[in-house]
This record gives sequence, C-alpha cells and structure tokens, in this order.
Amino acid sequence: MSSSSKSSSSFASNLPMGKLGIVAALAFAALLRYRIDFFICLLPKYVDGYFVHLFWSKGGKNNIGPVRVPMLTKVPYYEEPLKSTKDVFDPHGYPRLIKDFAVVDHDKTVNILYKENAGRSMRMLDTLDLYKYPHFSPSCNVLDTTGRIEVQFDDFAKNHLFTEVANNSTQLYAGFESITDPEVLDDLLGVDIKSMGDYKQNNLFASNFKEETIAAALHCAPIDSVSIQLIGTKTWYFVSPQDLAKVQSVPMPTAFNLPMTDDELLSAIDYIHVAVQKPGDLVYFGPNWCHAVSTAPGPNLMFNLRFFAQSKLMAGPKSLGLKIVARLILRTFGGRPQDNTILYPVLYEALSNGFMDDCGISSAWTKLTRQAKALDTEK
Repeated sequence: MSSSSKSSSSFASNLPMGKLGIVAALAFAALLRYRIDFFICLLPKYVDGYFVHLFWSKGGKNNIGPVRVPMLTKVPYYEEPLKSTKDVFDPHGYPRLIKDFAVVDHDKTVNILYKENAGRSMRMLDTLDLYKYPHFSPSCNVLDTTGRIEVQFDDFAKNHLFTEVANNSTQLYAGFESITDPEVLDDLLGVDIKSMGDYKQNNLFASNFKEETIAAALHCAPIDSVSIQLIGTKTWYFVSPQDLAKVQSVPMPTAFNLPMTDDELLSAIDYIHVAVQKPGDLVYFGPNWCHAVSTAPGPNLMFNLRFFAQSKLMAGPKSLGLKIVARLILRTFGGRPQDNTILYPVLYEALSNGFMDDCGISSAWTKLTRQAKALDTEK
C-alpha cells in the first residue's frame, strides 16, 4: 500500500464512524448546496427561521437584470353539465373554472351570513396602501401581518358588504377565517358540501377595497380546494406543482418559496395559468397548485372549501411529497395559516410576507398582470 493510501485510510478511520462519516458529510454538504429547503424542513422550531434570516439577504431588488417572463395560459371553462358536485374536481388536480355554479343574490347572501355569523369574530389585516405595491413573491409583499384586528362579521357586513354601503371602502381584509358552519353553506349554495369529498373546513375571505389589490402573494396548499365567489371578482394566477418543484420552498403545510424577488421567482417558472372568477363562479385547483390572488375593488366575499386528496398529493412531484412527510414527522400542522404564527413563529414571518426590505415594483409582474386582463377578454 502506498503512503498516500495509508494516509487516506488513516484519515477516514479518524472521522466519526470512519468512511460512513465521510459519506454522511458529503451528503450533508450536497443537501446544503442543492436542496437547502429540505435541510430547513429538518431544523427545529425557531432555529429554522433564524437560519433563513442569517443566510439570506434582505436587500433583493427587482428590475436589475433580464427576466424570463412565464407564458400565460387561460384556465379553461368546464363546459360539460355537472351530473354531480363531485364533477367539479379535476382527476389530475388541474385548475378549472365553472361558470355560474351558484345563483347568488348580493344582499340576500350577505343577510344570511350576517345572521348566521352574528357575534363571530374574524381576524382582519390592515392592508394600508397595499394596492400601490403589487407583488408576486411573498418575499417582497408589504402586508403587515402583525397588525391583526379582531372584527365581528356582522359589524363588517353592516358597514362594508351590503349594497347600500358598497362605496364605504376599507383597508381591512379577512382571509382564511373558519367561522361559518358548513350547514349554512349547504343552504346558501344548494349543495351538501360534505358529500363532495373528504371535507376538512371552509375559509371565508371578505373585503371592500378602494382599488384592486393583491392581498395574497404566491402560496401553495397540499389539498384540494374549491373556491366559490359570492360577491365581487377575483383574478387567480396559478403555478403548477411541477413549477413549484423547481423552486426552493418550505411547506407549513402551506408552502412558501425561500426568499426571492418577484423577478427571480417569475424567472424560475415556465407558466402562469389565469382565471377570472365572478359572482357565482367556482374555481377548483388541486394539491400544491400555487396561486397569487388579486381582489377587485368593492364588496368582495368568497369561500374556499378544503378537501383532502391524498392520491393527487402523492402523484405530484416526489420532492414536494417528501418535504410534507418530513413536516408531518417533525412538526404539528395547524388547520389555518394563522396557526403558523405559533407553530412556525420565526420561519412563517420570514417566508410568508415581506422578507426583503424593499424590492421595488417589478416591471415584469406589472406587465404580466396587464396581459392577464387582456387574456380574459379573449374569446
């Protein structure tokens, strides 16, 4: 044996568990280099968030280099007659838009919810002048999630949702509020929502913005979602699980990309699929279909129904499934994003909203939203 071989062998034997230690060290280095999102998933509470703060810069800026803008496509209408409410689900999870799924009357709808949700409090966020600063990446978003305000639904409805107060705009925004009994939605929509699938919960979204506002930057849920628009209009910008798998992201279980500017995130994906949802319309999308949502001005009310779809989740990119499994083993999942402020206090605040100090407005994202509006008018 040569002296160099003896030296190498001696070096390996001095490492923890010898050669196994070398393999482990190399695997750990590769994990940090190529899949640091997996590494963060393995870190304990608090450490995960401080790790992001330590190794990512807050100084990211838009408009400093070329941007490979994703191709826009239009989410197709589902035009076949519904034989069953289960027909709203695409078997592969692809988003679909079903026009006039529900017949809605503005004030009648608000009045029913006004009575049924009377005295029930919802967490509302003050969006300030968020409409002036539209962002695609949550790392650039400027929504202050620390300034939560508890508002009773009937008070908000009386002041902002009925047609007689439609001009009474507000900066307050309610999202992911689980305050409505499913039986109330059954009566309101004329369907038995629990019979549609493995029902988990419903979330209410309510606002009356002065201007069109992107209050929800890109995020992704590992679950089947059925969104039913009751009042006002929303525009959805969808990104597929396959494109999500190209981006370093962490599930909580709602997944957010690791810090990226709008331009960096846009350059990392290939397609954005657009759906414009009007009163009575239903939008379905499957597990890990990411979405940013723009809300039109005026009274706006939407419910998102959530259903567990394990087979679709497992059929998606394996890297996404592995991260979810790691999270299930190492951490308790909350039922709503609000729960993440307790379960992932530092990491959630770092990834869900405004990690960067000031990205600036992305010219590429602004151009893309204008193109999306033009796309909606096409036949």
